[in-house]
Amino acid sequence: MGCFNSNITPVQLNKRDFNLNKSLFNLSISYSNLNISLIQPNKRDPN
Repeated sequence: MGCFNSNITPVQLNKRDFNLNKSLFNLSISYSNLNISLIQPNKRDPN
């Protein structure tokens, strides 16, 4: 019983990886939005 409790089951591991991927995905989206908002003023500028 103790051995099973100390082991990480594949399901828990996959869930953790999924949450990590989700947060990385959200981070990349907000980074893209930041880039877009930084680029937009330059587009409006004639120079």
